[in-house]
Amino acid sequence: MVASTKDWPGLMKNTYDQSHLNPGGWVELQDVNTKFYSDDGTFTDKHATGRWMDGFSKVCLAMGRDTSVAPRLGNVVEDAGFENTHAQHIKAPLGPCGKEQHHRDVGMMNLILTIDGLKALYLKLFSELLRRTQAEIIVELAMVRKELKSSTFHVIFDMWVPSLPPSLMRF
Repeated sequence: MVASTKDWPGLMKNTYDQSHLNPGGWVELQDVNTKFYSDDGTFTDKHATGRWMDGFSKVCLAMGRDTSVAPRLGNVVEDAGFENTHAQHIKAPLGPCGKEQHHRDVGMMNLILTIDGLKALYLKLFSELLRRTQAEIIVELAMVRKELKSSTFHVIFDMWVPSLPPSLMRF
């Protein structure tokens, strides 16, 4: 749901007030923090991928959308009136890294989704709000694609899943 709403508290309050949930029902949502990092120091903000995500954050802020709301979603859900909320913090890989096959599979899926959506998701935003030319953006995205495919760094992003009962959490 990254940058999909300007008013998370309002969205959650409306969800609570207008909900047709039965007692004991729940609302499931998830969001990610767009600040990429690595546990092993292989990724830095100097990478094209880091600069690209910084640009994305700037674009979102210019549109009034916060890309770092994910860590606070549990509180936002509780403030809206939901009870017995739970939040799970997950480190999600961007690329096939990690010791466990499950993490490598999730990382590969995240990588494919990211690479496939780069041009469609960012060309208009970066040209209109960051005033970059189409050629500049295409070159930058090509560098990002190349980096992401190279596996020279291990990128992680944080994901939060609030308000889902622990018995239903599977990752």
